[in-house]
Amino acid sequence: SVVTVGEAGSGSGPVELRYRIEKSLEDETLPGRIVVEPFGVLRKSENPFSRPERQSAIVFDYPYEVCETVAMWVPEGMSIEAMAEDTTFTNAAGSFEARFNAVGNRVVAQHLLRVKEAVWDPADYEKVQRLFALEAALGTRAVGLKDEAGVVGGKP
Repeated sequence: SVVTVGEAGSGSGPVELRYRIEKSLEDETLPGRIVVEPFGVLRKSENPFSRPERQSAIVFDYPYEVCETVAMWVPEGMSIEAMAEDTTFTNAAGSFEARFNAVGNRVVAQHLLRVKEAVWDPADYEKVQRLFALEAALGTRAVGLKDEAGVVGGKP
C-alpha cells in the first residue's frame, strides 16, 4: 500500500488521504474474487471504550463530527459482487452512519461519526461505548469484487 496525505492548508478544511491497494487474485482465498475493506487503512482495531464499566467521566476536547469518504475505482475486468450494508445509529451520545454506493466502476463509502457533548458522566458510558463500537467495526465492512472473465491471474 502507498499512503500520501494532501495539503492541510489552514487546518480548517478537510485533509485528503490517498492510498493505493494492490492485491493479486492469486493471493485471495476465494478464486476469482477480491475482498476490499475501504476503511481498513483508517480504522482503529478496537473500541477505545471496551471496558465493561467506567468510574470516571469521559472527556473529549470538544463535541465533534468526523466525516470520512473513501472513493475506490474498480479495476477493468472486475465487477462489484457484494457491498456492505448501510448502517444508521443514533443515541443520546451522538450518531453513526456508514453508506456504501456504487456508480459505474466506482465505489464510494462514507462514514460519519458525531459526538454530541465534550463531557460524559460514567452513567452514560454504555451510550458512548455503543457509538464507538460501531466505528471500530467499520474497518471490517467489505466490498467484494469478482473477476468478470472467471480467470485467476490471467489464466483460465
